[in-house]
Amino acid sequence: MEQELLAQRYFSQFYTEADGLSSTMVFDVAQDSSGQIWFATRSGISRYTGSQFINYNLNDGLRTYSYAFITVDTKGGLWALPQNGELCVLKFSGVTWEVIFCDSTSHRTSYYTSFDVFFQDNHVVVAVGTNRSGIFICRDGVWANYRTNSEPVNDRINGIAGTEDVIYIATDRGLSVIRNGKVEDVNRGRSPYLGKQILAIKTAPSFGNGGDTVLWMLGENWLGNLSQGSFHLVASGFYLPTKDVGNSCFLTISNNGEICFGNPIFVYCYSLKSGVTDKLDRNSGLITNGGTSALTDREGNLWVTGYRGITKIPSRRFQQFSDNDGLYSNEVASAVEYSPGHYLFGHHGAVTFFDGNRFTPFKLSNPSGKGEFETRVQDIDVDPAGNLWMAVSVNGVARFGKNRELTWYHEKEGLNGAANSILVTSDGAIYAATNNGLYLFSRGRFIRQFAGNDMINTGIRKIFEGPDGKIYLASFSKGLIGLSGDSTWLIRSLDNPLANNVYATFFDTKGIGWVGTANGLFTIADTVLIKVDSGDLVIDRPVYIILQDRHGCLWFGTDNGAYRWSGEKLDHFTVNDGFSGLEINRDAGFQDEKGHIWFGTNNGLTRFNPEFDYNLNAVPPPKIKLLFIDADQDTLNPYDNLELSSRENNLFFHFDITSYIDEREIFFQCKLEGLDNTWSQEINFQNTEYRYNNLAPGTYQFCIKARNSLGIWSDPVCSGTIRILQPFWRQLWFLLLMALFLGSLLFMLTRLVVIKRYNLRLAKMVAIRTRELKQSEKDLKESNQAKDNFFSIIAHDLKSPFNAILGMLELLTTEYDEFSDEERHKILMSLRTSSTRTIDLIENLLTWAQAQKGILPFEPEKFDLMELVKDNVSLFEPNARTKRIELIVAFSENVVVYGDRNMINTVIRNLISNAIKFTYPDGDVNIKVSRNKGKSVTVSVIDTGCGMTQSALKNLFILDQRISTKGTGNETGTGLGLILSKDFITKNKGKIWVESKVESGTAIHFSLPVNPPEKPKTP
Repeated sequence: MEQELLAQRYFSQFYTEADGLSSTMVFDVAQDSSGQIWFATRSGISRYTGSQFINYNLNDGLRTYSYAFITVDTKGGLWALPQNGELCVLKFSGVTWEVIFCDSTSHRTSYYTSFDVFFQDNHVVVAVGTNRSGIFICRDGVWANYRTNSEPVNDRINGIAGTEDVIYIATDRGLSVIRNGKVEDVNRGRSPYLGKQILAIKTAPSFGNGGDTVLWMLGENWLGNLSQGSFHLVASGFYLPTKDVGNSCFLTISNNGEICFGNPIFVYCYSLKSGVTDKLDRNSGLITNGGTSALTDREGNLWVTGYRGITKIPSRRFQQFSDNDGLYSNEVASAVEYSPGHYLFGHHGAVTFFDGNRFTPFKLSNPSGKGEFETRVQDIDVDPAGNLWMAVSVNGVARFGKNRELTWYHEKEGLNGAANSILVTSDGAIYAATNNGLYLFSRGRFIRQFAGNDMINTGIRKIFEGPDGKIYLASFSKGLIGLSGDSTWLIRSLDNPLANNVYATFFDTKGIGWVGTANGLFTIADTVLIKVDSGDLVIDRPVYIILQDRHGCLWFGTDNGAYRWSGEKLDHFTVNDGFSGLEINRDAGFQDEKGHIWFGTNNGLTRFNPEFDYNLNAVPPPKIKLLFIDADQDTLNPYDNLELSSRENNLFFHFDITSYIDEREIFFQCKLEGLDNTWSQEINFQNTEYRYNNLAPGTYQFCIKARNSLGIWSDPVCSGTIRILQPFWRQLWFLLLMALFLGSLLFMLTRLVVIKRYNLRLAKMVAIRTRELKQSEKDLKESNQAKDNFFSIIAHDLKSPFNAILGMLELLTTEYDEFSDEERHKILMSLRTSSTRTIDLIENLLTWAQAQKGILPFEPEKFDLMELVKDNVSLFEPNARTKRIELIVAFSENVVVYGDRNMINTVIRNLISNAIKFTYPDGDVNIKVSRNKGKSVTVSVIDTGCGMTQSALKNLFILDQRISTKGTGNETGTGLGLILSKDFITKNKGKIWVESKVESGTAIHFSLPVNPPEKPKTP
C-alpha cells in the first residue's frame, strides 16, 4: 500500500574528518567478525574501533586512493574494491591490505557499480559489476567477462548477489542469473516486477522460513523479494530518482528485520515488524540528504554513509519533532490524543494539530491582550462529545468545537484567576483550576467549589482523577488535596516542605499512588507522602509527569529527561539518548492508542516507539580484545603463558572494547588473579590500558569484562598465565655459583703465589750461573724487574676489587635487615660487577701466564674470521646498548685466515671490550675487515672515545710500563689485554699497531696471513 512518508528526526551522531576519518566522502560500510566498523572512502579505507579511526592508504598495501566497496564474506574475510581503474580485489591480512585477484590486462575506463564475494563448492568467487562492460567473475584466480546484452548501453550492472548455486544480476531490463557459466533471464512469468528496472539486490536468510535464502530487490518505487520461487511485493509508495545519480542505489538487510535502501538523494528504512517505511534525511538526523550505503550493526545501530560523512542512529526508539516539521513552537507545554491518530499540542498563545502526517499550527485569539508568554496553553483535555478544552493561563479556558470554532471562558463565565489545569472526568464532568481555586463547569459557566474550605481556596497547579472518581489537586505548597463528594483531606510530607510542591499524581494498575514533587518521587501512604528511596528506584530531581505504558512500566518526566521503571530496573533517557529537550512539561505526556509514549519538552516533541526499543536479551555485550602486554622494554602476546624475570614486574595491559550504542558510556572492570580478590571499580573506557606496578614474584592472570550503555555485561576475557620469577640472588643456582666462584678465586690466587715464588728462585739461579756473561745477566735482570713490576701491579689490581667484595659481603652478612630490598639489590649488582671484572683479569692473566710458560696450545688452521667478529659483536651487544653505543661491522662476507682460532678470538674480544670501555655514550665502534692483495687480512677496531696521548701510545705494549686507565663509564682495567693481544698476533705471524688522538678516538689494527707459511725448498 502506498503511503505518504514523513521524515522524522532521530537522535544521531556524526563522524567526519574532524573525528579522524580519512575522508568525509564515504562510499561503503561493513562490520568485521571482531565487531569493528570499516569504511571505503575517497582517500583510502578507515577502521573505527569505537575510540579512534585507523586509516589505511598506499603505505598499507592499497593500490589506489579511492575505494567504492568493502564487504565481509561468510567466513569473515574482509575485501575491498576501488571505484575504477585496474581491476584489483584486495583482502585484509590483519595488518595490511594484500592484492588477491588482479586483472591487469587492460586499464578499464568504466567504473565499478557492484561487488560481492561468496563461495561455490568451497571456492572463493569474486563478482564485479560495471557501468558499461557487464560483469567480471573471478574463480580460482581466473577472470571471465559476461555480457547481459549485445548493446553496451544495456551492459550496466546495478547489483550482484552470489549464492552457492547461481549469481543474480540486477540490470535496467530486470533480473538475470549466471548458471553453469551462462547468462540467462529468470522466469519473468512469476511476476512483471522481475522484468522491470532493478536498482539493487541482496541475499539474506529468510525471517521465519527455516533459514531459506531470500533475494531482495529494489526498484524505483517498490521493494520486493524472491522466496521459494515466488515474488512478493513488500513495500511501495516511496520514490528513488536515478537520473542524476546514475542508478547508484544501495540495499541492506539487517538481522532485526529492518531493510534500509536509497541513493545519494533519498534514504528509506522499512520495518518488517511494523510494515512502516520511514524516510530519512537531514531533518531526520542524517548528516546530509541521501546516502551511499547503510549498515545495521550487531547491536542494532544504524550507520548511513554519504558524501558529507557518516551518520550513526543508535536506536529509532525516540523520534523528535520540532518547528522544522511544522510545530508552531518547540516549547510544547501540553498534549493530548483527542481521537485515534489525531493529536493536539499546546504552546505559548497557539496550538498545533497533528494527524500523523502533517502538523497544522493554529494561532489562538487573545482576549486578555497579554503577551504570548503569559498565554501559555497549560493543559488540554477532551470531553465525550469530542470538544477540546484548554487551560490558557491569563486568557482563562478555551473550547474547540468539532469544526474548530473557539469559545472563551473567563471572569464573565465565573472563572477567577489564571487557568492552570483542565480535567474532564470519566463521567463527563469538567473541572478547571486557577491560582485562586477549583471550578466546575455547569450550564455554560464555571462555578467555584467549596469556597469555604481553606484547603482549596489556594493556587492549584494540576487536577487529577484517581480511582473511584476521586479528585486530587496538586498544590504549590500544601501537598496533595483529595476530594470525594463533600469531604476533603490533605496528603503531605511532614518533614519536607519542598515535597509539598506537587506536580504530578498517578495511580498505577496495582493501586499504588505515585506523586511527583519538587523534591523528587514520593508515594502515598494514607495521608502522608513517603520518599521513594529503596532499591534502584531513587529520583531526587523534580518529577513533572507520571505515566504507565502497556508493558506496566512507569515513566517519570523530569527536568533532565525521563526515567523508566520496569519494577526491577531504572533507565534514564536524556538528550544523549534521543530526547529533543531536557525538561518535560507537566501536562505534555500521554500514551497513544498504538502504545507510543509522547513527551512535550522545552525543545520540541519526543515520541517513544516501543517497537524499536532494545530487546536486552538480544543485544550482544561489548566485544573485548586483549592487544598486547608491555613488560618494561618487552611487548608480549597477552594470550601466551609467560615467564618473566623479577625485574619485569611493571605490566601494562592494552585492550580494545567495542560497542557503538554509546561509545562514551562503555565501562569496564578488571582483576589480576593472584593479586586481586574482587573486581575493580567501574572505569570509563577512555584509556585503552590498565597498569600494575612492582608486582611481587608469583603467578598471575589478567581478566577484564565490560558493559555497554544499556548495562549489558560481557563475559570475562582473560590473558594467559604470567609467572614472575624470584630475584636471581634468592635462587639456589646463584648461591652455588657464588660458592664455586670464591673457591676458584682462592685457588687462582694460591697458584699465582706459587708461580711467582718459582720465577724468583729461577731468576736467582740463572743470575748465579750466567754471572760471567755480563750482558746476558743485565738483560735477564731487566726482564725479571719488569715481571716484578708487573706482578705488583696485578696484586694491586686484584686487591682493590677483593676489598670491595669483602666489604660489601660484610655489610650483607652483618647488617642484612638494615637495608631495603632495593639497597640490597644495588649491593648485589655491585658485587656482580666487581666479580665479573676480576674474573676477566684473572682469565687474561692465566692466558698470558700460559703463553709465557709455553704451555698454551698453538693449533693454527684456516677459519672464517667474520664468524669470530660476529660472535664477539653479539657477545658485547648488551654492554654497548647499556652505554647507547652502536657496534658497526663494515664487512659481511666470509674472510678466511690462517692462525690459532682461540688466540685470535681472545684478541678480538679484548679489542672490542677496550673500544666499548673508552667510547663515550651515544658513540659508535666500527669493526672493519679488509683484504690485502690476497696475502693477508687487516682487522681494524675504531672507536670514537677519549683517545690516548703519544706517551701512552709509546708504552702501550711494554709489560712494566702498563697504564691502567678508567673507561668513559668509570670502568676499570689493567692493560694486560693489549699485551696479550700483541703476543698472540706475533705468534700467529701477524702485526699489530695503534693510531690514536686525544678526544678523537683510537684505531687498533692487526693483520693475519691468509695461508700457512711456505716450507723452505730443499736444494
